[in-house]
Amino acid sequence: MTVTLPRSGQYLIHVEAKTESGKTVTYDIGWNVAADTVNLTGMTWQHLKKDASSANIGIAYTSNSNLTFTWQYYDIAKKEWHQILKDTTSNWITFNSPHYGQYLIHVEARTKEGTTATYSIGWQVFSKDGLGEILPIFNSSNNVMNAGYYNLVTGESVYKNGKSLVTSASTYKLFIALYVFDLIESGRANWNTRFSNGTFMTGFYDMIINSGNAFPEWVKSNYGYNNIDSFLKRKGYAGIYIYSDRATTSAEDLVKILKYYYTNSSNSNINYLLDLMKKQNYRSGIPSGTGVITADKVGFLWDIRNDAGIVYASQPYILVVMTNGQYNFDLIANISKRVQSVQ
Repeated sequence: MTVTLPRSGQYLIHVEAKTESGKTVTYDIGWNVAADTVNLTGMTWQHLKKDASSANIGIAYTSNSNLTFTWQYYDIAKKEWHQILKDTTSNWITFNSPHYGQYLIHVEARTKEGTTATYSIGWQVFSKDGLGEILPIFNSSNNVMNAGYYNLVTGESVYKNGKSLVTSASTYKLFIALYVFDLIESGRANWNTRFSNGTFMTGFYDMIINSGNAFPEWVKSNYGYNNIDSFLKRKGYAGIYIYSDRATTSAEDLVKILKYYYTNSSNSNINYLLDLMKKQNYRSGIPSGTGVITADKVGFLWDIRNDAGIVYASQPYILVVMTNGQYNFDLIANISKRVQSVQ
């Protein structure tokens, strides 16, 4: 006969033989079934992409039992665990990273009796394939003067003429907002403070929702453009009032201030600003191109069309596109659509 024993441990195997006349004889032996063992000895891999964003990963092992494997990865940037495969009999998986950055690849092996062993390795995805495609997108039109991309998860960035100061148009109002917040938080003003056309609250609302000029121009006149620029320079920005006839800024400064707003969105004033930016009236630029929630501020003056926004995609990022020779936002929408497609 074939005996299949239910678990590891010690047994007595017993047999009785009986003749036709009823005579019997018995025989016994002791039997030991070794406990299930599993030992994971190391991971091996084969890169499917040079940047390590896709790879076949396997675990080497020794065991006296059939095993099942559960594979997970930990996204260090997002501080999240994600399951790749659960209870698979294969000791190989294919890992596709959702973005560039650092990960922990973790596997648990389990025997049929429940004995487990685990193994983990660090994994670095140096850059996502799409990152290299962003600069060519920015360079695809000579009418894109300056542009910037900043991944809010990994910190990776791409710029075209990032430091160059150009006409900001109404994107300068993002810097006026920062100065207004300082006035309020330092006690020098509050949301009910009067200005020529209303209160700080009504003026600020109009400045962001309608890109109105009355409030920021009053702030400039009342508090002095030199004081505003000195404040911005103390904060690490280049300032906005270099020329008397127009405000200027750079793609890097716009990325920097949007990163500050995103990082400090728990501040009630900043949260109010971001909420207004998500609802502002000019949506045909970055929001139209990305098709996802975007908190942005546009600027238009003469033939200049600019847009700077936080794109709340599955992997949030900041996008700044500053153009000339344009009388609508079609070029910016096209650029933002192409950037979104390589996320």
